[in-house]
Amino acid sequence: MAGRKGTRLAQKLRWVLLRVILLLFLALFGLEYVGSPRYGVSQLFDWGRLIVQSGSLSEAADVLKYGMKKKDVPPFPGVPADFSALAQSAPLVTLEYLPECEGRTFIVLHRNEPQFSAEFKAKNNPYYSFSPLDELGRCGSAYGMLGPEFLPTRPRGPLGMVKPTGWRYSKYEEIDKKYLYNRCHLLAFQLTGENANKRNLITGTRHFNVTGMLPFENRVADYIRRTRKHVYYRVTPVFKDRELVARGVVMEALSADDGGRAVRFHVFVYNMQPGIKINYADGSNHRE
Repeated sequence: MAGRKGTRLAQKLRWVLLRVILLLFLALFGLEYVGSPRYGVSQLFDWGRLIVQSGSLSEAADVLKYGMKKKDVPPFPGVPADFSALAQSAPLVTLEYLPECEGRTFIVLHRNEPQFSAEFKAKNNPYYSFSPLDELGRCGSAYGMLGPEFLPTRPRGPLGMVKPTGWRYSKYEEIDKKYLYNRCHLLAFQLTGENANKRNLITGTRHFNVTGMLPFENRVADYIRRTRKHVYYRVTPVFKDRELVARGVVMEALSADDGGRAVRFHVFVYNMQPGIKINYADGSNHRE
């Protein structure tokens, strides 16, 4: 017993020591970025906080790996590095003439140009807002000018008390985490700290949540964390007629401080799960 306690203590001390080394590295070699217009003291402080809060050496190393690169953000995971160039040269696709999913995770809309009006971009102060639920209890658009003011400061809480329209407990062994459906945030928790808000949660597949929405959410969150700047952002669920499960969501983002040079996308993410047939009217489902 004493030997086991000693081993645990040694592991804990070793991890504390590694954190100190990484923090020293940040302090000594990261100072060259203080004078850069892209990075400053607040960024270095934020990276230090992330190192202290990290749960493993690999997580702490990622803070330095991505945070201290001179690029704004890493590329979309699972999306081509030249995404923006490819999107702008793609055929014009609009929501009114949306092609069937046919295995796609997402499709680019309006050649990747977000459709924010001048009025939408006229607000100077950061904010976010949610549309009221409709007569069927379905969510509408969630939107705002997001920034570091809204980044969460506490862990995410439980969601089980919220049952979005079309919600069902459906399990399949081949799906990651087994459950077909997730309670999917329109404005991601990592962007706003909003959690069990029924105006912010829809029924979405695991694939839709993790493979579809998450890479775009990460893009926005990474940019805000690294630069402390702001992003115009809107997520709109798309329901057909009186169906209770959304066919997908429209995601739009535009970095506010540089006219979209750093962050720009306008995509439709399909609410689908490979190998599973979904009845969007009520959420019922079966293997194809």
